[in-house]
Amino acid sequence: MTLADTFSDALARAARSSSCDRVLVVGASLELAKRLRAARAKVVFALHDAKLAHLVSDAGFTVLGVPDVRGSRTDRLKSALVAATNAGLVAIDERVAVAIVRDDGELDMLVQLTARDVALEHASLHVGRLTTRIAAPLLEVLVDLALRIGREGYEGRPVGTLIVVGDSTRVMEQSAPLTLNPFQGYSEQERNLFDPEVRSAVRTFAMLDGAFVVREDGVVLAAGRHMRVVAAPTELHLGYGARHVAAAAVTMQSEAIAIAVSQSSGKVRVFDRGRLILELEPGSRRAPRPPDEAPRKAPRRRGRVITDTPG
Repeated sequence: MTLADTFSDALARAARSSSCDRVLVVGASLELAKRLRAARAKVVFALHDAKLAHLVSDAGFTVLGVPDVRGSRTDRLKSALVAATNAGLVAIDERVAVAIVRDDGELDMLVQLTARDVALEHASLHVGRLTTRIAAPLLEVLVDLALRIGREGYEGRPVGTLIVVGDSTRVMEQSAPLTLNPFQGYSEQERNLFDPEVRSAVRTFAMLDGAFVVREDGVVLAAGRHMRVVAAPTELHLGYGARHVAAAAVTMQSEAIAIAVSQSSGKVRVFDRGRLILELEPGSRRAPRPPDEAPRKAPRRRGRVITDTPG
């Protein structure tokens, strides 16, 4: 018996146990599906391949379509868990056995967790203390992305940007394009922020005017959107520019969360319901390094959670 067989047997036993509420299998394995047949009512397969998804579904399993994330195991786990939670297939406090399957069908990793555990463990210290309608793993990805934009800019030049996540239908209705949408025409798998290549594309397009609009599952719907401000927020400090006013306003007009990166300072500010709830320093900005220069250690972030409206 191989180690992969041992892992598969362990997962099958866990699935049959009353202490396991749900099994989430990230990746396709028909052999693993056979082993889990007795507990298929508990099992959710998170798959990106439509053909395999059809086969697994025909076997009586619940199948959730997810993007083909080419990142680490953690990126794949986060993406699948966010999608399963948003789809109502995994409850926040359910005890979940998660299996990560490699492209060759071999079971690669087996872990026990709850969605709440992942939110607390993988979200950064400050993001983990926030209470929002956006899944913490996705919010962590967005805040880390914003910090990198604030720290590195574009080719060494400082840039600012605005990322609006959640309530995407209303946000799109309350905004208008400033330029051609660089994300239009691509599949959802190719636009999901859990994929490092998509985050790299967002850093590149941050130089465009306007905002990014991101769906609750991490799919980037558009870039370069002008946010129509119906009612300007009255609780912001004097001195904030149009980007921060738009960030606060869009969260008053919708259920979205807005993340603004200041072009002048690189600071990252998170807005919810028209209020500033989180402010983070990106660390020292640096000029672009020569190709032969070794990368430097990323500066430590400093931040504060704001619980009251700034006065």
